[in-house]
Amino acid sequence: MFTTEGYLDPWHYVGLFREYLNPSYSQNEYKQARLPWILVGFLAHHVLSPVAAAYVLHGSFLILTSLALFAGLYALFGRVSLAGVVATMLGFYTHAHGSGGWDYHNTAAGAFYLLAFMLLALPGSVAGRRISLMVAGATAALAVHSNITLVNFLPVLILVHLQTVRVRAGRLPGLRNLFTRFAWSTLGAVLVTVALGLVNVMAGREFLFFAVLTRIVVQYVGDPRYQAHWKPPAGWALTAAHLSLPAAVFIVGALTLVMNRRRVRDWTRDIRVSLVAQFLVMGVVWTAWEMAGQLGLSWNYFAYVLIPSCFIAMGGLFAMGWPKVLERHWLATILLTGTLATLLLAGIADPSIQIAAASVASKIAVIGCVVFVTGLAAYVWRPGAITAIVAIIVFAIGNRFVSTNSTAYLAQDPCKIQDAVYAAVVESGSVLGQIDNDYLRIRTWFDQPEEIYPTTKCAVSLGSMGGSITTMAFVQYVTPPWPMPNVDSVPESAIRSVTASNGLLAIITARQENVDAWIARLRKLDLEHREVASRRIRLLDSEFSIRAWEILQKPPAVDFGAPIIAVTDRTPGEVNVYGTPKGTVVKDQDRVLFRPTDSRDHLSYPFAMFAARHSTWARVTVQFPPSASNVSSCRLVVQNPGMTVLAAIPCETSTRFLKLPDETPGLRVYLADTTHRQIVMPQRIEVALSK
Repeated sequence: MFTTEGYLDPWHYVGLFREYLNPSYSQNEYKQARLPWILVGFLAHHVLSPVAAAYVLHGSFLILTSLALFAGLYALFGRVSLAGVVATMLGFYTHAHGSGGWDYHNTAAGAFYLLAFMLLALPGSVAGRRISLMVAGATAALAVHSNITLVNFLPVLILVHLQTVRVRAGRLPGLRNLFTRFAWSTLGAVLVTVALGLVNVMAGREFLFFAVLTRIVVQYVGDPRYQAHWKPPAGWALTAAHLSLPAAVFIVGALTLVMNRRRVRDWTRDIRVSLVAQFLVMGVVWTAWEMAGQLGLSWNYFAYVLIPSCFIAMGGLFAMGWPKVLERHWLATILLTGTLATLLLAGIADPSIQIAAASVASKIAVIGCVVFVTGLAAYVWRPGAITAIVAIIVFAIGNRFVSTNSTAYLAQDPCKIQDAVYAAVVESGSVLGQIDNDYLRIRTWFDQPEEIYPTTKCAVSLGSMGGSITTMAFVQYVTPPWPMPNVDSVPESAIRSVTASNGLLAIITARQENVDAWIARLRKLDLEHREVASRRIRLLDSEFSIRAWEILQKPPAVDFGAPIIAVTDRTPGEVNVYGTPKGTVVKDQDRVLFRPTDSRDHLSYPFAMFAARHSTWARVTVQFPPSASNVSSCRLVVQNPGMTVLAAIPCETSTRFLKLPDETPGLRVYLADTTHRQIVMPQRIEVALSK
């Protein structure tokens, strides 16, 4: 139940779990829209240790997902063994386990969606009670806020609910009753969304927490070219093992409804049909999205939203003539289902299945689909105790057959160190946050091929850990990775940008040779470093270090002329404002303050122009009042006339040297704060050029 090293997006959520109350972390990032998941993760990680939090958080949602399906199916059919078998199948279905990583938002999205399904099936909602409908609407909103693509599934969820109402009451509700049901459900969704927004505001973040993600979705849906680079190569469907079961349920479900054969005609018939039909509709919709250039089926974590709908449909298929003998022996039936799935996942009969899966790897999705179709079709064609048990056995075998990452399960993991690796990644990401609490300065580097040995026989990729650590801290790499270049191949421009932006180079390595290589590389560029932090991270029998360096330009051996820019706190600047109310410059006793109201607000001074190639170096001297207490997000920015940022100097008294690009015809300076907090104006700013 641990997100493994090398994953990226789920580790960003771990960072949000731990740094949610720090508004400087992950500002205006679209993942904040998954606020229900983030808040639950925040609670888990602030009450428990990282490993305990992972077990409780991931395990609770895994159990909740199955229990919600069980309760929903039991409310519809009143059959314990039927609901128990299907819910147990979902609990053991490998492609529902940590889809996208255990800390990815899918872990919560499926649970919330099935809770909404359950609540809409309960007697209170069926009877139209206000509170029941409001709670159901609120839960549906939590599902959509956890995974916005689930908004596509709400119409079929409503249709299943209305079909249930029709069966229970003998007729569909009238127009007024329909409007009332919709209104109360919508009110619940609105209230929970407002509550989430208020919580976000109290944490120092935006009320409209979903706004950024909504804009991205509109942009991507409007132009599929934004997703083109994610598209897998042709023939991907043959190896998409995550589609085997959904395809089998779609085929068997469609044939069942079309052929209209061997269907028990009792009061549950129309409910069964609606459960199967809702998945058929969504299968067509998701296929249409994929064909339209969107990402719907090709990646398992995008296709995850089909899984809850798929198992609801399986409930409808198994409800066709569910044997009374299995209902009488409901406990044995459920235990049999769980035992078969457990034994196969744990490794019994595994070698033969593993060999068979490897032999058809190029078309495993098709073969897996055939396996699942065999079991389901046998039961649907001739419902009975024997065929039901056959279907359960075939599901257990097929589930193991299409499991693409079986070594992620503890029973088959020869090393059994994932909890320690998880704890080390969390500790490392937290260390980066302690070094740079605003998460603005850190730039990470790691030796991508480097490995460490937590035990004598088990290696862990420190390069993969480095990517996860960087993503958890939501900081930048010193240069684009995958592959991360070795020290001598890191572009000079990337290193100088760390210097110019007052960045911190964070070196993640277990090898002293890498540290020495960085010292030699900086020396060649006439740069020097000042170590601001150094931490050693233990991982069982191994360890690695995180060293944070401030990279400084050595004073050049040149003379400087008179300042071309000379600014004092009395020099009028141009206030560029974007926020409401407008940012202002005010006098505060012996200080002058600039108070921005938007992250884009800045106070700028005119360009000082000079002859191109006039100088190679610029010396920037800044002096602040002794009482100044600017935050680390405040910057004095140096720009050229092309608006290229040449340096972003912290708002503190200092002297910095900048190597100017060729053909630089002029410079200007301005003051800004990305967190729109007030800036104490410097008493003096001087920029001089080398002679």
